[in-house]
Amino acid sequence: MLTSSKSIYHKLKWRLLPVFRAQRMDRFFQSMRPRPGSKILDVGGLPALNGVPGLWNNHMTTYEITLLNLPGSFDKL
Repeated sequence: MLTSSKSIYHKLKWRLLPVFRAQRMDRFFQSMRPRPGSKILDVGGLPALNGVPGLWNNHMTTYEITLLNLPGSFDKL
């Protein structure tokens, strides 16, 4: 039963992840209101995760985006 619950959890997680990411981006743009050309540092950000596009994919030409991660921080993903 536990394995089935984990499987359902992971299916839901990957289906809902893009929705939650879009909401997070909306909140960021509403609160920060960056101007075109702004430099943005995303600490812990990923270009993509298991096929789900990264948060900044649609904004790479509008802003100067830097993703900062510690070496090895995503080895277990």
